Amino acid sequence: MKAKPTTPRGVRVQRAADLLGVSASTVRRWAADGRIACQRTASGQRRFLASDLERVLREGSPPGGAHFAALERAEQRYQLLLDTSLELASTLDLDEVLQSAARRLTATLKIPDCDIYRFDGDGRMICVAAALGGVYDATWVAHELHLDDWPCERLAIETRHPVIVSSLDDPLLNEDERE
Repeated sequence: MKAKPTTPRGVRVQRAADLLGVSASTVRRWAADGRIACQRTASGQRRFLASDLERVLREGSPPGGAHFAALERAEQRYQLLLDTSLELASTLDLDEVLQSAARRLTATLKIPDCDIYRFDGDGRMICVAAALGGVYDATWVAHELHLDDWPCERLAIETRHPVIVSSLDDPLLNEDERE
């Protein structure tokens, strides 16, 4: 846990760091290099204007464009989690929540489809939610897969790690998976 700054200057630097998603020392270095704007008071303290920092974040301009892109992706993930959490709190129907999560994932990740499965201990996976192009896909819900027929999924479950497939020619894939 990081120590909370107690001086007004330390509070302003930490607020700027929190807005930018970096450490306080990085904010001080960027201010010293002139990469972010700050005002000096008569006593030499730095004042960061939150509106200026928020503008820098919105525009995605320097410092560190890649860093801001990562922040934007993280913000999207947190928004997805928040939206899904709010929906979970608003209904007791797990199927509705999972279906909403599948739709949100297709939109947030900009992927063509999303299926959510329940793993049955007997080597089966049952689709409990599906979205195709951000729309509910009833044809896939309740579809059952046997892990013996799906080596990539089996590997992911056994290793508890994602399996990355680079192309349809990947030797990990069988014909059904390529389809």
